Amino acid sequence: GCGKSNIVDAFFWVMGEQSHKHIRAGGSADLIFNGSSKYQPLALAEATLVMETDAPDTENAPAGATVKDIPIHLRAKEVSVTRRVYRTG
Repeated sequence: GCGKSNIVDAFFWVMGEQSHKHIRAGGSADLIFNGSSKYQPLALAEATLVMETDAPDTENAPAGATVKDIPIHLRAKEVSVTRRVYRTG
């Protein structure tokens, strides 16, 4: 009752889940806040997952290595993935 399933659903969604049924929704519109007596409806839903990496400091990179030679998950200390869905589609 404290939102654990919502966190798991958001994780699956931001990582690319295509099945609305798997994240307990009937469609993408179910992901967007519809408003309440106090708050207006929103135009979009967004989730961002920030992951910390084991990126080495650039001073210890192999000699002659360029940024393109280093795997993307090792180029930065953090990698973020964001997914958005708009009410307009």
